[in-house]
Amino acid sequence: MQGVAGKSRNTGGVRIGPHAVGSGSDDAIGTLRIGAARFLMTNHFSTALSSTRTGLLSLSVTVAVVAACAGASGGSTGSPGGATQAPGPSSPKQSGACPVTIANGSVPPGETMVPNAHGNGYLWTALWPEGKVVASPNPDGSISMKFPWWRGAGVQGELTISGRRLDKPAAPLRADIPPGYGMTGFQSSGLTFPTVGCWEITGRAGEASLTFVTLVI
Repeated sequence: MQGVAGKSRNTGGVRIGPHAVGSGSDDAIGTLRIGAARFLMTNHFSTALSSTRTGLLSLSVTVAVVAACAGASGGSTGSPGGATQAPGPSSPKQSGACPVTIANGSVPPGETMVPNAHGNGYLWTALWPEGKVVASPNPDGSISMKFPWWRGAGVQGELTISGRRLDKPAAPLRADIPPGYGMTGFQSSGLTFPTVGCWEITGRAGEASLTFVTLVI
């Protein structure tokens, strides 16, 4: 009986033994090599595709964050068509705001308390709070209001009052100065403003005069 150690036998074209590499073995090894190569290529492609998708997702998130920040910071406003929208007309500004006179608190002689008193040491009157005359209009649209006046010591003469609108053309102020108060001291008056607006009023008595500006609304 012959030993089989270290030998091989032929079994239909395939050598079986410790070092046998018959034609069937070559095909199997080739198949394994091709399969391994395909696996490596498939794995590499999947990894690359996953990285590409991750990169695109990160890019999309970055673009969205940048766009949101630009919108929050007040960037240019675009129209639905993508063109830059032209800014709208600005609100009209008040041209030459009325420089109303605020009462200086000077109390006329012989009086202890006069709300909103205003004077210059020669003539005095009482102004409306914040320099604004607020009253219901007459049927013709004019506004009438009473103003007290005081003539200081040494000032004598009949009181006269004139007025003009500063912000727009208008008819002159009408003043009603009732008689019976004499030429010194206190004098009442009624002023009629033809329209609302910014008005400059001047009272005169003798050589003295007092001017103030009021807003009629």
